[in-house]
Amino acid sequence: MPSPWRVCKPRWKRRPRRERKQKRGKRAGIRVRLYLCPYRPALPSLFMANVRSLTNKLDEIHVRLANKSPLKTCSLMIFTETWLNDSILDSVVQLTDRSLFRSDRTMESGKTRGGGLCVYVNNNWCTDASLVATFCSVNVEYMVVKCRPFYLPREFSVALVMAVYIPPSAHVESALDILHAAIVKLETKYVEGVLLVAGDFNQARLKVVLPKFYQYVKVPTRGGNVLDHVYCNIKDAYATFRYPNIGHSDHMSLFLVPAYKTVVQRFRPTSTSITVWPEGAMQKLQDALEFTDWGLFIEESLGDDNNVNVDSLTSMVLGYVCCCIQSVTIKKCVRTYANDKPWINGTVRTLLSERDKAFRSGDQNVFRAARQKLKKGIIEAKRAFSVKLESKFKNDKDAKSLWKGIQDISDYKVNKNPSHKEADSSLGETLNIFYSRFDSMAVSPVDWDGNLENAEPLVLDELSVRRCFASSKSGAVRWVPSCILDQPERGSLPGTPALLYLPDLPDTEPSTRVELS
Repeated sequence: MPSPWRVCKPRWKRRPRRERKQKRGKRAGIRVRLYLCPYRPALPSLFMANVRSLTNKLDEIHVRLANKSPLKTCSLMIFTETWLNDSILDSVVQLTDRSLFRSDRTMESGKTRGGGLCVYVNNNWCTDASLVATFCSVNVEYMVVKCRPFYLPREFSVALVMAVYIPPSAHVESALDILHAAIVKLETKYVEGVLLVAGDFNQARLKVVLPKFYQYVKVPTRGGNVLDHVYCNIKDAYATFRYPNIGHSDHMSLFLVPAYKTVVQRFRPTSTSITVWPEGAMQKLQDALEFTDWGLFIEESLGDDNNVNVDSLTSMVLGYVCCCIQSVTIKKCVRTYANDKPWINGTVRTLLSERDKAFRSGDQNVFRAARQKLKKGIIEAKRAFSVKLESKFKNDKDAKSLWKGIQDISDYKVNKNPSHKEADSSLGETLNIFYSRFDSMAVSPVDWDGNLENAEPLVLDELSVRRCFASSKSGAVRWVPSCILDQPERGSLPGTPALLYLPDLPDTEPSTRVELS
């Protein structure tokens, strides 16, 4: 009889890990991310090298592109010191599936040979590329290529690539001044563009004149010196990897992998609840308020001494009004993404969905009409947003709105994690006392003998009460929506006090006052 404590063998033999079809996790990292999606990176991948004559190193470049998949799918390739001239045709240095942009050294540099820049753009990543500017002098050579790829995050509108070569004998300050002027001009013209500045800088440092740019090459490229630099106006944009020299060049090759995470990946969307007034809702509200017996509210607010409790009457009447408003309106949840443009509104979103629906239908005429409507809607939305910004500067008394408009125009971002220590809380009180010292000196004490019979009665006129409630900034006071107050003939409440305010009611919108006749 077998032992009851004997462990039985498994019925099925466990297969080795390499034979299992079920996936056990997934490799991560920026290089794996680029490998899985090579032609849709958040920022273009970049290969850069100082080749010192491009023509005699084309064979090795072809071999690298054929064998190394990261270089084969690389978005941009930048070569400095190409040593090309007018006698060398573009077909000689052309690479497969890549657009060629070159800038040869001219006589303005004072030399007849050497120098030169070359940029290759992968056609699988971008076909809409154009040469924006070229410059050649004794101190610096640069070339700017504008790319509008198939995919680019919504926070960027265009990708600008500037290839730079500064000779070792150049005057560094003059070269930096020229580059600074060119880059500022590009940033002014392409406000939402991503700008890459790459090349052989030798002794020059671009951060001297552009401190907000980030340098991503930290490894030596020639001996123990970092001569090749890559700058970008985006923080945490790239990770740099060194590759072997091309041919007998004395500079190491560099491959930059995009490490940038889009705004959508970094920030979650926010949901906002809005109140929508459908067609005929105002008429329904008017009918509901017209056939309401307001005497019931007055009877319920009577106290023991048969006097009306104004606070109780206010709460009941305005609570009933808000309940009626909620019964005729619709609550909608609007989701806003972090990379949405500030001028996008509900009309643009509706036109976008109509355009997509027309595209899926396959009817070209309907699709063209929807596309034209979307174009006009975007223009109108931008115009409305511009008017909204300009209106913030018309009211000089509203300082908060003024500064908010300046922040929107200048794209100012508030630093939520300041590095400096917060100031003492008593500093604000000290400043208040200092700046209000003249007001306190102007106040004169009032002589009062304590006899109420001789005291003057307190008089409050309607205008002063309205101003008091209109200037109230207390968060505990809630008001009826202003769209009801703008039309006093609709929903008038007969038999109620002339001025009421709501102490604290949920699901109501701010307004200035409530007029009840």
